[in-house]
Amino acid sequence: MADLSSTSPADLAPLRNPPWTLDEMILLLDLYRRAPQADKSHEAVVMLSRQLNAMAEFRGLARSPTYRNPVGVAMKLRNLGQQDPEFLKSGRAGLRNAGQLNAEVWTRYADRPDDLAGEVARILAGMPMPGVFAPNPRSSRGPAPSFGGYAANREDGETIVYLLEWNAPISALFPGRPVPVGHVVAKIGRSSDTRRRIAELSAGYPPTSALSWSVIAEYPHPGAQAAHDAERALLDHADAQGWSIGGEFVIAPLAALKEAARALAR
Repeated sequence: MADLSSTSPADLAPLRNPPWTLDEMILLLDLYRRAPQADKSHEAVVMLSRQLNAMAEFRGLARSPTYRNPVGVAMKLRNLGQQDPEFLKSGRAGLRNAGQLNAEVWTRYADRPDDLAGEVARILAGMPMPGVFAPNPRSSRGPAPSFGGYAANREDGETIVYLLEWNAPISALFPGRPVPVGHVVAKIGRSSDTRRRIAELSAGYPPTSALSWSVIAEYPHPGAQAAHDAERALLDHADAQGWSIGGEFVIAPLAALKEAARALAR
């Protein structure tokens, strides 16, 4: 048994999570602008939790088991919502004691998306992210060449029209282009396996990068033709609304995009 005779009560006290820093709040605001109602299971919340823990590890900060975990990040996100007039007008319950730093970050960056994107890029670029991805990932190699005939039997079945959200600063795609509050950079598509499609889309990114897509919503259709028709109708709707940025990609208000996709799935 360990000798605790020389251990002070302070040494035995559980670690308390420190207040959020300015850089952490900037990353949280970036998340809020993309997913203001995200809960603890949202992929972007989980990713931010991992990033914040990696930042703390880099600084050599002693952490409790609950340090910036997804539950805490989601709670802080709701706490930040106290600064959002749209959040307050909706009648949703926010958390009390929002804190001065919340107000300062909101005032400084909420209506300045370019400045916010620049700060997010600065934070992520200047901070190695050990623990967010596998350390020292091995290189991958393509399959060996093969020759001869190939036959495939394609069967119809349930096909999903999906909405994917870009989970990295917009400056990584379009430097200097703002995304209005409540809007997302999204991809509209169809597949029988959305997770496989995300893996295909991400194949061109380095495995250790912070570039990623996550699922906003999925709308199943009984067959590929029905899904194709719904996908085309949704893309036509995006064109008519001025959301399209080329191909199957849009910058659109999240609520309106989901409602349009939901209506076509009925």
